[in-house]
Amino acid sequence: MKKYKFYDLQTCTYSAHNTLKELTEMLLADAEKEANPNKEDMELLAKCRNGEMTEKEMKVIIEKYGYEVEEAKMIKYRLINYFDVWGNANEGWEVNNLCEEGILEIEENANDEELIEALKDFGFFNDSANINTVEVWDEFEMVEFFDKKTHCPLCRLELIQ
Repeated sequence: MKKYKFYDLQTCTYSAHNTLKELTEMLLADAEKEANPNKEDMELLAKCRNGEMTEKEMKVIIEKYGYEVEEAKMIKYRLINYFDVWGNANEGWEVNNLCEEGILEIEENANDEELIEALKDFGFFNDSANINTVEVWDEFEMVEFFDKKTHCPLCRLELIQ
């Protein structure tokens, strides 16, 4: 799935990295809340919600509401699961066995929270994983994840060239 960045020309900030459809729906839904919503916008909102709007039409609406659309650059990583780890927090850990779980596409320059969310979306981490429970060591070509409390290694992402 393509991801996009949206630059708000009024506040000079980037919005969350939503899909075109999500941002189009959000903008049109905000217009719907106005005292006298524009009939054309309401027709477009229905078309968007029904999945009948083209990418080009969505970009026109997004730009109409003061955003610039930029496709986010995605990077492919191989997820390596450290499924057999021996040791303890005092004496250290040793990865005894590992396996490849799959390939993930993650936005370039993703922060620690976004990396953890990508692993949750993939189904590797459960919903309770966050920056308070998972430590991230990002060396770009390899990103390692550890249990924050015990420092037990959990997995790594390897950059695919």
